[in-house]
Amino acid sequence: MRMMSYLLGEWQDNGSTAAEVHCALDGSVMGSIAGYEVSGGDILDFARTEGGTALRGMTYLERAGLLKQIGAVLGENKEEYAELSAKNNGATAMDTFLDVEGGIGTLKYYASLGKKLGDRKWIADGELVQLTKDENFRAIHVKTPLRGAAVHINAFNFPAWGMLEKLGVALLSGVPAVVKPAAVSLPVAWAMARDIVNADILPKGAFSFLAGGGRDLMDHITSADAVAFTGSADTAAMLASNPRVISESVRFNAEADSINSSILGPDLTEGSDGFKSFIHEVSKEMTIKSGQKCTAVRRIF
Repeated sequence: MRMMSYLLGEWQDNGSTAAEVHCALDGSVMGSIAGYEVSGGDILDFARTEGGTALRGMTYLERAGLLKQIGAVLGENKEEYAELSAKNNGATAMDTFLDVEGGIGTLKYYASLGKKLGDRKWIADGELVQLTKDENFRAIHVKTPLRGAAVHINAFNFPAWGMLEKLGVALLSGVPAVVKPAAVSLPVAWAMARDIVNADILPKGAFSFLAGGGRDLMDHITSADAVAFTGSADTAAMLASNPRVISESVRFNAEADSINSSILGPDLTEGSDGFKSFIHEVSKEMTIKSGQKCTAVRRIF
């Protein structure tokens, strides 16, 4: 596999290899990640001006239609994603099902939400408020799409679901997405990105895909943008402390290391339904994705 970035409405490959990805089963090389020469500033500008303008011109209903089409395309190719997941991630059938099927299902769910929001471009927040006695001045808050881009920095453990759950929210909200998956588990995310682009569903700039490192992307972020990060607490702290993020007061959301626990009360005796549920849930959380997920139980009491 030669995995390229999709930037400025085109697949990018400058001939160099940024990294290689490997098979978890035997360590063999599965493919290479192509280098690119597009700057982070150009990536974000294209997303904001081209993708953002096009998405904001559509209604929630129309944007929901885009998500529905993407979900259908990905559903047709889920067997390939499952094979890549097993080889690249060493994922079991259940692991793959949760990631691939779960991601596609989540995208379709957001499409159904968009259908309910209807044929409009903004949402009223609260009721109309009278500001003066003579009723000449009234006000209402409205929610409209951000004028920037949504930067998605995703974790290695859910290359499909992690990408699609964020992408669905951004596109439905009328905000272009710049997606940066983890390089070590890139094949599944890249195959999905390839199929999304080839299906020619989205307007140019609505979807950008960074294979490999994000390089200087965070140095060009603005207050109009939003960053959604999933990964380690250390990396989240590093990104959140970027001078640009601080000076521009960028919306920054991090889902980092979990410390979830499962507690067995002294009133639950062996053989009781509660005891059985405790054993079942702890076993499941320790084994699915080898415990490498945000909801995994880390401490057992």
